[in-house]
Amino acid sequence: MDYLLDRYLFDNLPFTVSPETRKGIGQKAVTMVQWADWFCKYKSPVELIQNNPYFFAAELVFGFLCMLTFAHAYRHGGRYLYTWIAVTVHAFVIETLVSLYQN
Repeated sequence: MDYLLDRYLFDNLPFTVSPETRKGIGQKAVTMVQWADWFCKYKSPVELIQNNPYFFAAELVFGFLCMLTFAHAYRHGGRYLYTWIAVTVHAFVIETLVSLYQN
């Protein structure tokens, strides 16, 4: 990563960058690449079904139930829709926190 940053970024800037700053930027770039690598992972559904078919079935059931509860909230509107949105946002936040802080 340092070679790429030195060759294509820092050499083309109209000013000089200190070694400490280069190191900090390099560490941030590595962290960003690691995060993007984790975020863009692909897991084959066939492998998932072969390894654990009940988990895949549960994923399908939960997806169906999510759509069903959204249809109910959308039909009744008002507080039901706002509650559905709040619960969905809460679930995503909790899953993100659990993924980031696994301790």
